[in-house]
Amino acid sequence: MEGKNIYNRNKNSDTVEAKRVKNNNLNDFFSNVTHVLFDIDSTLIFHDYTNDSEKILNYYGVFECADLDKIKKEMKFFFEDRREELYSDIITKQRMAKLLEKYVPLFKKYNISGIQVIDAYGKIGIDKKCSETKKVLQELKKRGYRLGVVSNWFRDTQMSELNKYGYTKYFDEMYFWDNEYPKPHIKGCGVNIPKSKKENYVFIGDNLEEDILFAKALDIKSIWLSLEEVEEEYVFIQNMKLNSIVYPDATIKKLIDILNILK
Repeated sequence: MEGKNIYNRNKNSDTVEAKRVKNNNLNDFFSNVTHVLFDIDSTLIFHDYTNDSEKILNYYGVFECADLDKIKKEMKFFFEDRREELYSDIITKQRMAKLLEKYVPLFKKYNISGIQVIDAYGKIGIDKKCSETKKVLQELKKRGYRLGVVSNWFRDTQMSELNKYGYTKYFDEMYFWDNEYPKPHIKGCGVNIPKSKKENYVFIGDNLEEDILFAKALDIKSIWLSLEEVEEEYVFIQNMKLNSIVYPDATIKKLIDILNILK
């Protein structure tokens, strides 16, 4: 989506290298994992949300918009600078819709409500089905893993996507934004893993700041699906009272590479 924060990279590579050496035998490190949690967007299902403001307008029949650049700036401001206001209380579509109408008021000029903006996000992204996803889910289930999904978006949209590709049947646990308080992390709505079970969980996602930080906040293992070439595989986080280096326990380039780690 437009306005998504970009992570900052810390240059203290020695700290990260020490962790890599410590965990160099990945099969042993992940050998006690029994539960595998996945991010959905850009991990299991791929979307193209380029020019999302324009696509939302087009979806509701607005093809000529003199305010397009202003709307893009308003959307960027909302998703980058006002997200904390959304995360300060229980998340509902109604709350998010009101905040969208407050910070992106120009949509109203074209008779598009905040709820309509949210609903449009489930329609405007061009899906790119990953041919590896079904194979990975089938094989992990065959190997005896319990699978789950975690999403910082709304249940109806995400369930529609999972059902469309026949993925729902593979999951034992499903967590979404709806009616949950975003703690200990914005992505972790409703996720409650007993302390005695944390070593048995791993989270797999494509975003260092959201997904790997989520795993750190829950104190579970993490695997980063690195879809882009980056200088370092870690990020220095100064929010959420976590002034520390955040790094994945393992990095993969393709989803199917998980099968080489989780035996």
